[in-house]
Amino acid sequence: MSGNGGNFVLATGADGTFYIQANDFGGFTAPPAAPASTTAASVGQLTITMRPPDDVISNYDFEAGLVDWAVAGAATVSAIETHSGAGSLALGSGGSAAQTGVAAAMDRPLLSFWHKSAGDGSLTVEFLGESAPIQTQTVDSTGAWQHAIIESGLGDGYSGALGVQFNHAAGADVFVDEVTIASGPRKTFLPLILGN
Repeated sequence: MSGNGGNFVLATGADGTFYIQANDFGGFTAPPAAPASTTAASVGQLTITMRPPDDVISNYDFEAGLVDWAVAGAATVSAIETHSGAGSLALGSGGSAAQTGVAAAMDRPLLSFWHKSAGDGSLTVEFLGESAPIQTQTVDSTGAWQHAIIESGLGDGYSGALGVQFNHAAGADVFVDEVTIASGPRKTFLPLILGN
C-alpha cells in the first residue's frame, strides 16, 4: 500500500526476512533483490541504490569479483559483508583498488559509493581525472553501511577520463560496494515501511 507522501507499507503478517526487488526505470539499473528484516511491531529500513545510466564504472557492485579493478596488496572480495548482492570490495592494511573509464558529455560528475568497516577504519579516496586526482578525501568508516558522495568540481558536458582509487588508510578492514561515477546529483527517496 502506498500513500501520496511517497511512503510504502508492506504488511508482512509475520516476523522474518523479506526480499524486495526494485525494477529498472528511466535508464537506471536496479540491484539484485535486497533483504529487509522485521519483527512484530517494528519498522524496518531498506536502501536501494539504482545504477545511473551514464555510469563509467563497470562491475560497480563486485558481483563479478575484482574483474575490471586494478588491485594491490590486501584487496579481495567479501561475500559476507555486502550492501547489496553477493559481493563487495574488502580492503585490508596496504590494500588498494582502482578503475578508470571514459565519460562522454557528463554533467557535473560525482563519485558515489557505500562503505563500512569491521571496526574503526578509514580510506583515502581519489577521484581521478585525465592525468591526476581531481579530488582526494579521507573517509572514516564504522560498523554500519554509510553512503559517500564526492563531487568532482567539473561542470556540464565533461568528456574524458574519470576514475576512482580506494586506498586502505588505517584501522580495521574496510568494505566498499555500489561504486558509481555519473552525472549528478540525482536523488530519489522512496520510503518503505515494513510492518506486521
